[in-house]
Amino acid sequence: EVEELNSQWESVKVLSKDQSDRLTNGLELTEKVYNEMKGIEKYMDSVNKDHLAHEYTVHTKEELMNLNAKFKSLKEDLVKKGQELEQLVTDINTITNDGSPGNLEPLTGRKTKVEERWVQICNDAEEVNSKFQTCVNNLTKFKLLLSEEFRWLDQMDKKLTEAPKACVDAEEISEELDELENQLHNHSRQQKSQIESTAQSLINNHIMVAKVQTDLEEFQIRFEATEAKAKQRQEDLEEAIQQAQLRESQIIEMTNWIEDVDGLLQSRLDADILAGESPSEFEVWFIQ
Repeated sequence: EVEELNSQWESVKVLSKDQSDRLTNGLELTEKVYNEMKGIEKYMDSVNKDHLAHEYTVHTKEELMNLNAKFKSLKEDLVKKGQELEQLVTDINTITNDGSPGNLEPLTGRKTKVEERWVQICNDAEEVNSKFQTCVNNLTKFKLLLSEEFRWLDQMDKKLTEAPKACVDAEEISEELDELENQLHNHSRQQKSQIESTAQSLINNHIMVAKVQTDLEEFQIRFEATEAKAKQRQEDLEEAIQQAQLRESQIIEMTNWIEDVDGLLQSRLDADILAGESPSEFEVWFIQ
């Protein structure tokens, strides 16, 4: 009986130690997750304060590139921190599943709030990161389109300032008009719309507003002036074609008349008819 009692006592001691160890481990794990949750909450406070709670206004390309790099780095940091949060959630689930002593509702409720806030922080960071990456792309696009358009405007202005060709041939003037119209037709006005929409997007996002507005206004003024000059040149060429066609028609008419008169004169000479012999006919020719 004594041996049986001793054996039972030893079993009680083992069970008691196991229970004590389990309680100790549970309390230590609970304390650990609370501290880790507190650390993640402080991290989210820092992210919100230092990165997300700002209305960014960018004045230079360098500032934009720095902000873009800053939020790319933040995105990578959030991915690493997210792994820590996943482990924290696993530990909390372990505590609740093991039936640790005490009221676990505050712990699970706090975990839910942390997870919800984390999702919001990540979404906000992704939105800002995407915004700045888009702004970098739009700034590059804006400068490229402006460069192409100014190059085309330079070519058009050079052509429009050239002295008109010294010609009276309607066909040659028509060729010059066709060449001008082809240059205008083959150049898409869509690029102008893209420049304006891209500039507006940058301005709406507070990216280099003064610089973008100045470049846009300079382009619009130049574009409108060149377009007006091109339209005037078209009208001048169309009028020149009409005048050339009129001159050509008059020349043809005069040539035909000269040929007719020459034939009549020759026939009079061949018939030895003098002007004095037919004064009325001579007077008509003279008037003509």
